[in-house]
Amino acid sequence: MEGFLRQHGGFRTLLLLGLIAGIAIEGFLIYSKLNAQSLATQGDPTAGPSAGPLTCVVRSDVHLRTGPTVEYEILTTLSVGQRLEASARNGDTPWLRIRTESGQEGWSSTWSRGGVQLIECEGEIGELPEEQVESAPAATEVVFASPTPKRVLEPPSQIRVDNGPDLLVVQGLEVAIDGDLSEWGPATWAPIANVLYRSENWNGNEDLSGQVAATWNDDALIFAVRVTDDVLVQDAQDEEYYKGDSIEFFIDRDLEGDFDVAQYNGDDLQGVVTPGNFEDRSPAARVWTPATTNFANEMQLAAQRTEDGYAMEFSVPWARIGVVPQAGAYFGYAIALSDDDTPKPSPPEQETQMSTSTRLPYPTPPHWGNMILQP
Repeated sequence: MEGFLRQHGGFRTLLLLGLIAGIAIEGFLIYSKLNAQSLATQGDPTAGPSAGPLTCVVRSDVHLRTGPTVEYEILTTLSVGQRLEASARNGDTPWLRIRTESGQEGWSSTWSRGGVQLIECEGEIGELPEEQVESAPAATEVVFASPTPKRVLEPPSQIRVDNGPDLLVVQGLEVAIDGDLSEWGPATWAPIANVLYRSENWNGNEDLSGQVAATWNDDALIFAVRVTDDVLVQDAQDEEYYKGDSIEFFIDRDLEGDFDVAQYNGDDLQGVVTPGNFEDRSPAARVWTPATTNFANEMQLAAQRTEDGYAMEFSVPWARIGVVPQAGAYFGYAIALSDDDTPKPSPPEQETQMSTSTRLPYPTPPHWGNMILQP
């Protein structure tokens, strides 16, 4: 009898232990399933932010490219007001993967130019997932066609008022484009004196100021710019030249035809020239507008260091402006100086900007002054 009870008690113990083990196994399986579902929902915790696409809008014409640097091929130009969807970012750079309403995909930048952000998005860009892209392929030379020249026959019925000094462009001044301004004696100089961007960083005329003059012949419009700048810094590249010491130029070839149009169209031109740094960076140029016509390689330019800054000369072909020049013709124009006083390792930054215009010239042609070709 005692042996039977001992056996019976052992059996109940085994049964109880088995029941406990079964409950534990079932609980573990349920936990594992729930945990797997949770991980599937959350994604890889090492992958970083995974916010959904952001709705964005174009604030100023900008390129859509095949990759996230200016070395990549241009797919198209995104126009002001165009709505976009941003799905990824290229690390800490300003480049976003973009999808247009028509379904075209590529990369574009959220840079600011002249105080205007090229693309604005609703939501936090930093929460978009990162997408790493291989280095850009070797660039190929692109040859752009010139616009059909248009003859300017007479002055417009309307001209700009209170937009800064008129630029009187003397005809046929023989100058060598070498940065030496001693040949510009007969020219009329217009002051570049209006601080229009980040004025809190401007420390007086020795920090940044300048003058501009121009001459014309049958082939080109030639500018001379005398710049006072106590600290020369140019660490920016290509489309970002304006973030270093540089000169932006704006030309409206059809002043009367779109007098009140407050955004760029096909007859407006904007570009930038930089003197380099007079050490390991040579003078360079970039044409932004029209967006598909970077004819910088057709421009002549040169710069020289001066005691208080630098002097620069550069030419813009009439064929690219799109007119056959004639004395008495009026154009819209602006010249703007950008200044960066903080060298590497700080990133390039447009710390301030001065202009001939009394209002920020970018991206508004009605803010520009009058440029008049003299006989």
